[in-house]
This record gives sequence, C-alpha cells and structure tokens, in this order.
Amino acid sequence: MLAVTSHRLRLGQDMPFHGLQELLLGSATGKIEHRIQGVELEEVVEGANGPTTPEADAIFEDRGILVVPDILANAGGVTVSYFEWVQGLMSFFWEEEEVNKRLKDVMVKSFSTVWDVLQRRKLSMRMAAMVLAIDRVARASKLRGVFP
Repeated sequence: MLAVTSHRLRLGQDMPFHGLQELLLGSATGKIEHRIQGVELEEVVEGANGPTTPEADAIFEDRGILVVPDILANAGGVTVSYFEWVQGLMSFFWEEEEVNKRLKDVMVKSFSTVWDVLQRRKLSMRMAAMVLAIDRVARASKLRGVFP
C-alpha cells in the first residue's frame, strides 16, 4: 500500500480526480482495512487484483471514500495486450504514440461509462463496473442466442 500525492487528468466537471489529492494505491491483497485506520483519504485505486476486502469496502463507503476497483484500474494492461494481438493479426503495427492515444481513449470512455452507471444507479464504482459488465454479457448472449 502506498499513499502518494498525484496530479490527476481532468475527465469532466462532474467527475473526481482533478487537482492535487492524497491517493491510496492498494497493491497487495488482503486486510487493507487494518492499514487505513487514521489515514485521511479521498480515493483508493486498486493496483492489484482484489486488494480490498469486503470489510474494507464497507469502511470506505461509510467514510465516503471512492474506490476505483481493480477491474477498471488494471484494464490498461489488458487493453494494450488486445491492441498487440490485433496488430499481430493484421501485420500492421502502430507507433507508441498511437497505442497511447488509443489506450487513453478506451480508458477515459470506460471510466466515464462506469461513472455514469454509478451516478444513475447510486452504486459504488465497483458495483457500477460489475453491473455494466454483467449487462454487456447478458446483451451479447441475448443477441447471439445459445451457442455451443
């Protein structure tokens, strides 16, 4: 776990993450709730898979602390891996600037979409991301029908 001060990219007026703020990066699994007592936080960004326990999620929610869940915070690496796969299939390779631009576009759109669900449904960011993911799988299954 690392507490840092970070200047964040401004994504929009009604979104968090602008200006200088204290930020907690949860980057190891388990028992984060025992390490946050007395720490003043505005956000937690999960830098590993599942570093925040359900107990810690409840503490963060009670304290009004925004948690950017692992499935959103770690999506950049998976996205770039997908870009590499697509480039390999096409035998058409992008420059680093193109990869970074496309990654930024995907990540900002993903964050914004999750943020919209959070606002509309009054959910945590973790639940909003999960609701969005389940809805997308359900819609795809309905469109495709049952397949082997």
